[in-house]
Amino acid sequence: HCQQAVDMAATLAEQLGAELQMLVSVSDREGAGHAQEVMEASVLQAAKVKPKPQAVPLVGYADEEILQYVGEKPIDLLVIGAFHDRGAASSTAIGPTAQRIVQHAPASVYVVKGRRRAIKQVLAPVAVDDDTAVDVAAQIARAFGASLRLLHVVPPSAASYLSAAEGQEIDLSDVLAQSTRLSEVIRTWIGKLEKQGFQSDAIVVRRGNVPEAILEVIHRDDQDLIVVGSQSGAGHFLGSVANAVVRFAEQSVLVVRTRAR
Repeated sequence: HCQQAVDMAATLAEQLGAELQMLVSVSDREGAGHAQEVMEASVLQAAKVKPKPQAVPLVGYADEEILQYVGEKPIDLLVIGAFHDRGAASSTAIGPTAQRIVQHAPASVYVVKGRRRAIKQVLAPVAVDDDTAVDVAAQIARAFGASLRLLHVVPPSAASYLSAAEGQEIDLSDVLAQSTRLSEVIRTWIGKLEKQGFQSDAIVVRRGNVPEAILEVIHRDDQDLIVVGSQSGAGHFLGSVANAVVRFAEQSVLVVRTRAR
């Protein structure tokens, strides 16, 4: 799983013109020999990336060392796979180490899981204050030549003027015809999408329980990457929609930190 993460990080670095650093974490008991083997294998795996990636050795508990490093360095995106503590669960599960990293990392985190696949379809469940996630999803989709869909879920208790039953899609023209915060936000999203070469039909508005509706769409549709925004600070991530998506989505998930450091 971590090899898949290295592959994806290398691909992202190439597609986005980013500098790649590889954090190689080993425990004290594994010894210097094992650490050197892992370092050499990781560097070889990302040999196609230019400039040559920097390999950074970290010794200790993976989550503690990685979080400390990311907290001290100007990292824009952290790419991780599942760790050994994922156990014998399905390939879509993440263990407590990955969970802690996603929860506490100050940077955005790309969690690589599920079967290896190219990025051809991107789904972004977005809230009204997720402009940053919209930007990132559109940029990623454009960089990979992928299709993009933005999914906004309206809770059953809200927006009674919109004619759609729970679990049903709401006509976008009905939303835009209203003078509301949601209509203003969607117009902003349309402008962002058009700048990246996408049309307004990439936006889907649906009524329902927010996390349940999002996970239903994720499980039903064949997406390659889920992009979800997170405004939560440390200690407030576990009950969020982003946490539910990271835990239960079958696909890789990019958690976009929308709160400034």
